[in-house]
Amino acid sequence: MIPSLDSMRSTLHRLPGIVKWGVRERSSHYGAILNRMRLSKVTFVGITGSAGKTTAKDFAAAILATLGPCNKNSITANEHYHINRTVLKTKPGHRFCVIEASATRPGYLDHSVRMIRPQIAALTLIAREHYSAYGSLEAIASEKEKLIATLRNDMSHPEIARIGLGDVDDVRLKKAIDIVVDANQLPRTPA
Repeated sequence: MIPSLDSMRSTLHRLPGIVKWGVRERSSHYGAILNRMRLSKVTFVGITGSAGKTTAKDFAAAILATLGPCNKNSITANEHYHINRTVLKTKPGHRFCVIEASATRPGYLDHSVRMIRPQIAALTLIAREHYSAYGSLEAIASEKEKLIATLRNDMSHPEIARIGLGDVDDVRLKKAIDIVVDANQLPRTPA
């Protein structure tokens, strides 16, 4: 006999909190997937690495915010749940969404890559962070590279040639830094 919906709800409310959190996590995940599907005009930027993710995310978001509305995950909230929430909070009116993603163990980045599906990705650094979970720098690099690998099919896209991604020269980099310094009224260091 199949239990009624009411009896299943009743049982769910008596289960330990971790199970309820799991249900909430799953609905957040599915809601984020649906929201991500409708955000085709938002450019997603994914950032990962052993260190420097938050700084790179904040720096990229500050630059992109000068070009249009930009959403990003808050502080160092880079776990699956936080990525789902960031995607859920991204609206069609945003032009950009910058997300940092952690990779604490092998396979952990898979969910993040599927959720973010970035058009732009950055890998900050490969270091011994989480070495005990991976066992080698090569394994860490392989996991972090998954975010970059999602771009391979898009690298021949005509828009990439128009924008010039990957062609960062000193003049363009200085201009990008100047925009952030001016926008945030940061002190300038001697040249």
